[in-house]
Amino acid sequence: MSSGVTMSLLQSAARWRAPTIAQIKSIVAHRFGDSELDKLDMRRQDFMLGRGMSNSFVTVLLMGICTFAMLDTPKFTSMLVWMGVLCAYLALDYVFLFKPVQERRRAGLPIKNFDHTLFHLSTFITVAICSAGGYLFLPTMDDPERFVIVATIFGGYLCGSVQSFTWMSIQLPLLFIYTTIVGLMLRFIDYGYYLIATIFMMYVVYITFYIRNLTKLQRHHFEIELENENLLSYATEEREKANVANQEKSRFLSAASHDLRQPLNSLGLFIYSLKQKLNAGSGDWQEPLEGIEKSHQSLKSLFSSLMEVSRFDEGSIAADRKPVDVDQILSPLVSELSAVAAKKNLELHYTPSVDIVDSDPALLTRIFRNLIDNAIKYTQQGSIDISHAIDGDDFCITISDTGIGIEEVEIEHIFDEYRQVDNKARNKSEGLGLGLAIVKKSCELLGHAISVESRPNVGTVFTVRLPLTEENPELDSPANAQLPTLFGTVVLVVDDDQEILRSTNIILEDWGCEVLLADGLDQARKQIAVTQPEVILSDFMLDDHYDGVDLLNTLTAELPAGVIGIIMSGDSSPETQKKARENGYIHLTKPVEPDVLHEIISLEPD
Repeated sequence: MSSGVTMSLLQSAARWRAPTIAQIKSIVAHRFGDSELDKLDMRRQDFMLGRGMSNSFVTVLLMGICTFAMLDTPKFTSMLVWMGVLCAYLALDYVFLFKPVQERRRAGLPIKNFDHTLFHLSTFITVAICSAGGYLFLPTMDDPERFVIVATIFGGYLCGSVQSFTWMSIQLPLLFIYTTIVGLMLRFIDYGYYLIATIFMMYVVYITFYIRNLTKLQRHHFEIELENENLLSYATEEREKANVANQEKSRFLSAASHDLRQPLNSLGLFIYSLKQKLNAGSGDWQEPLEGIEKSHQSLKSLFSSLMEVSRFDEGSIAADRKPVDVDQILSPLVSELSAVAAKKNLELHYTPSVDIVDSDPALLTRIFRNLIDNAIKYTQQGSIDISHAIDGDDFCITISDTGIGIEEVEIEHIFDEYRQVDNKARNKSEGLGLGLAIVKKSCELLGHAISVESRPNVGTVFTVRLPLTEENPELDSPANAQLPTLFGTVVLVVDDDQEILRSTNIILEDWGCEVLLADGLDQARKQIAVTQPEVILSDFMLDDHYDGVDLLNTLTAELPAGVIGIIMSGDSSPETQKKARENGYIHLTKPVEPDVLHEIISLEPD
C-alpha cells in the first residue's frame, strides 16, 4: 500500500518540470532586453556570494550538533573524521573559489562561466558529503533521542537550504534534496523503517512543489524589481527632460520676446516720425518709410522662422523628395548672397556641379541658404568656399569659412534653437538663432547627414551628405513669368479684425480689384446678395460657432460654381490645413507675401 502511494506521488512529481535558469533568463531577456538580463545575472551572483559563507557556517554548525549528539557512541570517532573532511573541504572551497570570485565582483567584474561550473560542482560535493553522513551515522530507533536529533537536523538542514540554493539555480535544490534524501531513505529501508521512508518520499514531493512555487515567486520578484528600476529610471529621465525643456522654453521665450520687441519698438518710432512729417507737410518720407519696411522685414523673418520651427516640431512639414539638380539650387543662391558677402569684402567661391541628388528642392534650398548666410554672418575677413565631392553613393556639399569658429564645448549646441555664437547681447542684425535649428530639422526630415568641424579663430566647415540618383529632375516653369492683371476682379474679404480688413483692402484696390469687406457671415451674405465675388479671402478663426472653412462652405453653396476660396490664417496646424484642403480651399499662413497672394488670386478656377 505504502509503496503504491509512493510511486503515485513520484509520478505526479515527474510530470512537472521546474523552469530552468536558462528559461528564466530567456523570459527576462524577452521582456527587458539583454542589459536587464545582465543585471539579473549580477544580482544572482551577488546573492549567491552573500549566502555562500553563511550557508557554510550553518552547515558546519548543524553537522557539529549531529556529531556532538553521537558522543559516547561507537560512531563518534568516525563522525569526527567525517566532520573534519567536511570542514576542510569548505575551507578549501572558500580560499580557492569564493574569495577570488568575491574580489572579482568587488572590482565590478562578472563571474565567469567556468566559475559557475565550479560553484555547481562545489555544491554537489557538499551535498554528497552531507548525504554520506546521513547514511553512515543515522542511529537506529533503539536510541530514539539521537535518532530524532540527527533525522530532524538533516531534514531541517535540507528544508532550510532550499531557499538559498533556488536563487543560484533551479536544478541544484532538487539535486540537493534528492541526493540527501536518498542517503536517509536507504538507511531507513536498511533498518526496516518503511513507513518513515514513505513519509520522507512524500516530503520529497512536497519540497519539489514548494521549489516550483518558490521559483515562480522569485521570478516574479526579479521581474517586478527590474520593472520598478526601469520605471524609476524612466521617470528620472523624463523629469530631467522636462526640466531641460522648461529651461529651453524659458530661454526661448525670453529671447523671442526680446526680438519681437525690437522691431515693434522701431516700427512705432518710424510711424510716429512719419506722422510728424505728414502733419508738418514735409515731403521727406523716404527715411521713415524705409525704416518701417526694415522693421516689417524683421518681424516677418522672425515669425516665419518661429512658424517653421513650430511646424517641424508638430510634424506638419512633409518632405517632397524628387531628383534635384544641385546646381539649380546653389547657383541662384550664390548669385543672391554674393552681394551680401561683397558688402563685408568677403569672397564667395563656388564650383558648379552637374550631379543629381534625391531630395526636397524647397527644403534643400532652405538648408543651403541658412548655411551660407550663417557663414557670411560670422566671417569678418577671408572667404566662404562651397565645394563638393562624391563619396560612394553620396554627394557631399561642404561650406567652409574663415570666420570666428566655434569652441569645442559649443559645437554640440549650435543646432539648438536660439543658440548663437558670439551674440550674447542679442543683436538682431546677427539673426534670430533659429537658422541652424531649421537646418538640422530639415536634414533629419530628409534623412541627410550633416556634420560640423570648427576651430576658434580659424573657421568652420559644414558638410551635408545627399544621396545621388540617376533620375532626371523635372523642368521648372519660367520663374519670372508675368503675372496676369487683377483689374476688375471682385474679391470678398472676411475678417473680424478691422486693421486686417483695411490693409487687405488697400493692397487689393492697388491691384485694381473690386473689394467687398465683411466682418462675419451675416455681413458677407449681405455683400454677395448685391455683388457676386470671384474670390473669397477669409480668416480661419472668426467666431465661436463657425470658422473660415464653415463660412466658405456656406457662402459657396449660395453662389455659382467657380468661386476661389482662400483661407488666410495664423494657425498653421496640420488639422487646419487638412480641413481647408479637404473642402477644396487654398490655405495661406500669415504673414502672406503680396506676390504669393497676387498669384493665388489670379488662378483660373477649376
